[in-house]
Amino acid sequence: MNELDTIKAGGHFEIISLEKGKEVWRSPVITNRILNAGLAQIIQHHIGNAANALEITSLEIGDGATAVTAGDTALANLVLADIPVARNTPSALSVVLEFFIVDAELADGTYRELGLRAGATLYTRALFTTPYTKVAGRDTIIRYTLSYSAV
Repeated sequence: MNELDTIKAGGHFEIISLEKGKEVWRSPVITNRILNAGLAQIIQHHIGNAANALEITSLEIGDGATAVTAGDTALANLVLADIPVARNTPSALSVVLEFFIVDAELADGTYRELGLRAGATLYTRALFTTPYTKVAGRDTIIRYTLSYSAV
């Protein structure tokens, strides 16, 4: 085992459904990994190539159920894209990104996947362990934590 075997990079998220500003549903915390393209961007920044942004710029949500692979470059079935970061809270080894989706932006339906984008690059993709059913009159918050650790 070498030092590289002890480095962790990944994320987890939860979905919160609000009705009239009050929480009415919350998903379990769902873990996932950073995709190859996201890891490649980190490497490029280390060597001074910042042609592609490393900043997480948006979230997208879909209803596909295809298993996540490290080489994914898109959601299986994209429904809504370009959801901007509403708030970020950094710490030494992680950042919490919150995305707020108002009722009118997301059609009622059942959703099973999401992805974070750093510019045009799909940085991470995840499947929901419990599908999220969006209903009329509800806003949605997706709280995503990206973590890096040398544990």
